[in-house]
Amino acid sequence: MLSSADHLSQAERFEAFLATIPRNTPYPEWTIVIWFYISLHYVEAFLMTVAPRERNHETRRLEIGRHQQTRAVAVPYQRLYKASREARYNGTPFIPRDLEIYEPLYLSIKAGMKGALRT
Repeated sequence: MLSSADHLSQAERFEAFLATIPRNTPYPEWTIVIWFYISLHYVEAFLMTVAPRERNHETRRLEIGRHQQTRAVAVPYQRLYKASREARYNGTPFIPRDLEIYEPLYLSIKAGMKGALRT
């Protein structure tokens, strides 16, 4: 089981990888998938401080609603999760302009969880 610090490390590694992908990538869906997984690790980093246990996507979704710090990111997290699933499992085509929709979701989750981890 990963610790809070391990989840933060994973988020940072994924962010470093993302920085190697050109902003105008012909594969914007994979940027969205990476944003989701970075977000997942930030959420898990926080959740591990209040309830250290392994979670799947469903239990994580439920637990996000239980904590004031994660409730604020619940809607952006679910929207990013849904887009990531669409990209991974349904082959939904995304276009570069879609990144303008999903990046603020990712950034709000990252900021919210980093803030929660500082308190």
